[in-house]
Amino acid sequence: MDEILKRNAIAISVLITTFFAYTIWWYTTQGYSVVAPMSIFYLGLAAIIINLAILWLLLTTKPIIKKKGKKIMRKKNTKSNKGFTLIEVLLVIAILAILAGVVIVAINPFKQLADARNTQRRADATTVLNAVYQYTVDNNGTLPATITVTPTAACATAGVCTGLIDLSVLSASEKYLTSLPKDPSSGTVNSTGYNISKSANGRVTVAAPSAENGVTISVTR
Repeated sequence: MDEILKRNAIAISVLITTFFAYTIWWYTTQGYSVVAPMSIFYLGLAAIIINLAILWLLLTTKPIIKKKGKKIMRKKNTKSNKGFTLIEVLLVIAILAILAGVVIVAINPFKQLADARNTQRRADATTVLNAVYQYTVDNNGTLPATITVTPTAACATAGVCTGLIDLSVLSASEKYLTSLPKDPSSGTVNSTGYNISKSANGRVTVAAPSAENGVTISVTR
């Protein structure tokens, strides 16, 4: 029974260590701030250290049994109580790391997430452009006066619009938009992260300068 518990403890420690190692790698490559604060990074590092210490203790401590109130050391080399060696544990960790790497490369979650954000950017740009078009139709072909020929970020709803394009006419009374959409990665309290401009002929363009994977996102009407 002690040997079974020991083996299970080693397996759990290896899995936990691998999980937190992946967590640290994730936050390191994504600037530590993709999903959770920096505290997660330190938590993962502490978990790895603790679990490696547990693994070391499990592998170096000889199992004991009690018999008539006395502690009797089991024979170290008997087949029945042979545990994992440190080399075996390291091999398991290496295999898990390789498998995790293969899965990550195959799935490529970073590209999938970037593609999802790009899809949202296209939808947002189209939404803003449609609202501008509807405003223009309702105002006899007159565009919002704040749109300039220079591509400039649109101001977020209820944001400070200094140096930005104020499109509050679109969200006033929620007639065309309930609020200006924000870029999923570059949007801020004040800026939507989407640029808007007009040509000399009155054609309006909404672009997403933060588009990822080398994609250019720009819609014009």
